[in-house]
Amino acid sequence: MIVLIIIGIVLLCLIALILGVSLIPIDIILQSEGFIPTVTVSVLGIKKEVYNKDAPKPEKDEDQDEDDQEKDKKPMPKFLKKILGIENFDSKSALSKSVKEKGVAETLSEFFAVIKNYIENIKQIIKSVSVRYFRFNMVCAEEDSAKAALLYGTACAVVYPLAAYFSAYMKHPDKQLQLNISCDYELKSPTTNYELVMRFRIFWVLLAVLRIAKNNVIH
Repeated sequence: MIVLIIIGIVLLCLIALILGVSLIPIDIILQSEGFIPTVTVSVLGIKKEVYNKDAPKPEKDEDQDEDDQEKDKKPMPKFLKKILGIENFDSKSALSKSVKEKGVAETLSEFFAVIKNYIENIKQIIKSVSVRYFRFNMVCAEEDSAKAALLYGTACAVVYPLAAYFSAYMKHPDKQLQLNISCDYELKSPTTNYELVMRFRIFWVLLAVLRIAKNNVIH
């Protein structure tokens, strides 16, 4: 009896620990002084850069490269295809089979249903993510003044709607959103820098992923 109580306490402690860890906020930081961002993960103030296009890449021997290529060639498990909802569209033969059995119209209907489903799934995951900060600064400039003006219009047309989208996931958009787009006809090339900080908790993301997997499997 005592052993069972101890096991139960240990299991409860493990569940509490896993739940506590899954609720720790994780920040994804995208920042750049150009257009290609560096990606940094921050957990409890501890930051780790996970992507930087300018960072030196470790050298791999030929055997390792071949092993990686062999892994890439392995087919995706059927259950994973089912979860992703792509079992009828994952290859040319599967697509041809679907067309023969169901016809082009129904196959296209199923294909667009999968696309629609993914859009809904992405929305579910995004709901579990909050935007902590979005800063975007750009000085539009070109050797040709007309091109500079066109670049300014394009930048405004892209960035402001994007910022409005991010603001829907902010608690205080007036403080967390900073945009500055200007045009300088004396400069010869544009300058850009931005920073986007998104926060999520693994627990809520996992719940969203489980809902997605459940919906796809049932479908």
